[in-house]
Amino acid sequence: MKLKDIAQITIGLSLNRKKSKEKTNYKYKQFTLKCFDTDFIYPNDEFEIFYSKEPINQKYLTQQNDIVIRLRYPIKALYIDKYHKDILVPSVMAIIKPTKNIDIKFLTYYLNSMIIKKELKTKIEGTQIPMIGIKDLNELEINLPDLKKQNQITQILEINDKEIQLLEELRNQKKLLKEAIIKEIK
Repeated sequence: MKLKDIAQITIGLSLNRKKSKEKTNYKYKQFTLKCFDTDFIYPNDEFEIFYSKEPINQKYLTQQNDIVIRLRYPIKALYIDKYHKDILVPSVMAIIKPTKNIDIKFLTYYLNSMIIKKELKTKIEGTQIPMIGIKDLNELEINLPDLKKQNQITQILEINDKEIQLLEELRNQKKLLKEAIIKEIK
């Protein structure tokens, strides 16, 4: 099946049209390309602030259980949890909202798989700013196992992600310890 058969895809807002030159009452947290530097969005992550001339249509703001996908290379998808609702999505990204009963976290993992990344890489257009088109996302072939299998795979991958996160934290702590030991020599 195609991605458009299981989800609605909306390109983000062209920010230049709505951007205010001064602070207004229409203040929004905004996704940036930097948000995609890690595999996770943490609850206390900081976002850029966007001031709009007028209220922003809700379709450009994230909701829990959405996926935000970066359209510029490297393509990357992020699952939106309860901590990241109502964040403005710019036009270099798209919001994927499920329309069928699927495990949205599974779909996020699937969209981040090397199989999909390789396929999307062949569809990238533009030389100065290589991007994937919404049409190509809509036509993306998705091989979904049954819901029970999706849930099982998601549980395994989430445990794997937690382990990776812990190992990264341990690595950072070891680096700090190494620096502290060297500092003590002086």
